[in-house]
Amino acid sequence: MKKVLQIIEHMGAGGAQKIITDTLILMKNDKKIKFSLLVLTSKSNSSYEQLLDKENIPIVYLHSTEGYNGNNIIRKILNKVKNRIIDQYLIYKKLMEISPDIIHSHITPIQIKLFIPFLVSRIPIWIHTMHSDPLRFSCFIRCFTKILCRYINFFPVAVTKGQLNRINKYYNINNCYLLRNRINVFLIKKYIKALDKKHARRLFNIPENAFVVGGAGRFVQIKKFDKLVEIFFEYQKYNNNSFLILVGDGPERRKISDLIIQYKLEKKSIIIGSLPTDKMIMFYSSIDVFLQPSISESCSLVALEAQAVGIPVIVSDAIPTDILFSNKTVQMKKDASIREWAAEIYKPSYLQPQASIDNYDINTLKNDIYNIYHSILLRVKNGN
Repeated sequence: MKKVLQIIEHMGAGGAQKIITDTLILMKNDKKIKFSLLVLTSKSNSSYEQLLDKENIPIVYLHSTEGYNGNNIIRKILNKVKNRIIDQYLIYKKLMEISPDIIHSHITPIQIKLFIPFLVSRIPIWIHTMHSDPLRFSCFIRCFTKILCRYINFFPVAVTKGQLNRINKYYNINNCYLLRNRINVFLIKKYIKALDKKHARRLFNIPENAFVVGGAGRFVQIKKFDKLVEIFFEYQKYNNNSFLILVGDGPERRKISDLIIQYKLEKKSIIIGSLPTDKMIMFYSSIDVFLQPSISESCSLVALEAQAVGIPVIVSDAIPTDILFSNKTVQMKKDASIREWAAEIYKPSYLQPQASIDNYDINTLKNDIYNIYHSILLRVKNGN
């Protein structure tokens, strides 16, 4: 049995955190691979941590020393350097204690923290799921990743075909692997059967007879929730009997709340914090259309889930076409105006599906994990 240590910075709200949670639960009693999880910060009591606790899946926390907020700039820099060194030592200690055959890290900036502990602990293989396009990161991070790809047993993993091609081309490598994000299609269908729209709307206190527009994700700049609010405001010209519901949390939540007040939409909208999977299905079931105007995405879990529920989905050009499997999907052209988005809500022009839902079903994940890990182990053994 091979031991694989999943590593991530934190287990708060996020797509990578959900992927890790689903993977650990799926592989909980696997006879070929034993997974464990190292989190480089403290426990945040997120919904994902609660779910793993419920499944009796242990999480090892580093209790990161980062986070000094002193006023003196020199003292602040010195403390940050000291804390980074301490963190590297603590990571090394955890790696030696757990002694995995493979580490599998997530989200690119974490690579800098893991590099020295990985080398010193002499773990044979480092797999890293990037989750985002390589060009999103700083020049330093990109150069650092190139060094990892070329000089150690470091194997990048992409979550879409387009991302895989860009990673191989940009880093001039041929050892990037594809591991698509997955959703639990069976669970989604099960929840849908037990729900009706009226019941779902009552749960969220949404008007039963309104046309409901929804959006979900982390409240960060690239997700463009501000644009979503503007689109909804413009849509009022088509249908004044409409309502907006946003699900998620993040640093821009206050900004979005202020924008709603600015447009006088307080009585026509609601913002809900992050929700567990069963409540997310209730959210999708309560809305008439799902919008995702992000300016950067990889393999969007919320877009996959919304399509699986069967509601109309309108996405930006940043969403990869190979994750669009529903016949109720619209993809907006680049730089589409607010007015054009609103018009598509009113009268959508659906795309021909480019993918199959089977590619994103969690039931196919286990075999893909086996195949990727087996291939990488063979490459390392043969010195390729």
